Amino acid sequence: MSKTIYKNVLLRGAITDITVENGKIVSLTKTDRDGTDMGGLTAFAGLIDIHNHGALGLDVTYNVNAVEVVSDYLAQHGITAWYPTTQTDDIAVIRKATE
Repeated sequence: MSKTIYKNVLLRGAITDITVENGKIVSLTKTDRDGTDMGGLTAFAGLIDIHNHGALGLDVTYNVNAVEVVSDYLAQHGITAWYPTTQTDDIAVIRKATE
């Protein structure tokens, strides 16, 4: 079981700790346990990108490996979910991209 504690996080106007177990937030209260001191940085929900063709020079329409690479990149910048969007193109190209 993986557990991470983020100490001294600003959340809803108050300083608190965030405890994460196995990738899920399990507590938003102060704890005496050791953790990573966030120094009052603000915590906010991940963002959702509803229209994105790609990133880093990769386009999901023309590169089958783009979704995984772009997903990793977006996650590093606060995007926790995204909708890979194809370019306007021939229907055969779009079908290939969505297989």
